[in-house]
Amino acid sequence: TLSPTITHTGASINPASGVAQNFTSPVKYTVTAADGTTQVYTVTVILAAPLSSTKDITSFTIDGETVNDPATAFTITLPAGKDVTALSPTIVHEGNSISPASGVAQNFTSPVEYTVTAADGTTQVYTVTVEVPVTSFDPNTGIYTAPRGSIVGVFMTSGGSNSGSASISGGGGSMTTCWGSTCTQNSNSYQFTMPTSGSVLFTGSHTPSGTDLSNSTSGSFQTEGETRFFSMSSGNRIPR
Repeated sequence: TLSPTITHTGASINPASGVAQNFTSPVKYTVTAADGTTQVYTVTVILAAPLSSTKDITSFTIDGETVNDPATAFTITLPAGKDVTALSPTIVHEGNSISPASGVAQNFTSPVEYTVTAADGTTQVYTVTVEVPVTSFDPNTGIYTAPRGSIVGVFMTSGGSNSGSASISGGGGSMTTCWGSTCTQNSNSYQFTMPTSGSVLFTGSHTPSGTDLSNSTSGSFQTEGETRFFSMSSGNRIPR
C-alpha cells in the first residue's frame, strides 16, 4: 500500500490525499469541482528496476602485471628492485565508482585499499599488496642480484648416469661437484658477500664423461630469506 499526497484545485478528491491505496492495479481519483462537475484521474504505479549491487573489480594491472577477477585481498609481484612508491594501476570494475580512481598514483610500500561503490550505494573494499623480491637470477645472462653487503650462500648438487662434473663460479668463489666412480668433489656450497654493485656474474658448466645424458646439476642462491634456483645439463650452461 502507498499513501500519496495530492494537491488539487477542486472542492474535494476521492480517495482523499494521504489515504493508503493498493497500487498493484491502476487507481482512479475523482476530483469534484465546486459546481459539482468531476474529473477522473487514473494513476498507474510502475516500479523502477532496482539499482545494481554489483561492485566487483574485474581487472587490476600494475607495471604490466595483471590480476583478473581478484579476491578482496590479493598480491601482485613485480620485478626485483622496482620502485613501488608511485605506481599508477589500471583498474576495470563493474561498480558505479572506485576510490582511489584508476590511474591515480599510489604508494604501495604498504597495502592500499580500494573501495568500489555500487549503484545502490553498497561498497566492497579490496586490499592490494605489491611485493618486490629483493633478489633475482637470470640464467640467460648469469646475473644474480641481491642487496649489497648481504651474505649469499651458493649450493649445488649433481648426479645421474655414468660420471661427470659440474662447476660454478662467481662472487669471488667457485666449486665443483661430480658424480660417478672417478670424481673428486671439491664442495657443494660456498658463501660470499654481495658487492656494492648489487650484482654478480656467475658462470657454470655441466660436463658428463660419456654419451649418456641422463644426468643434471641443480643448485640455488640463498640470502635475505629468498631462494633463487638454477639448473644445468649437457650443453645447457650458465650463462645460457
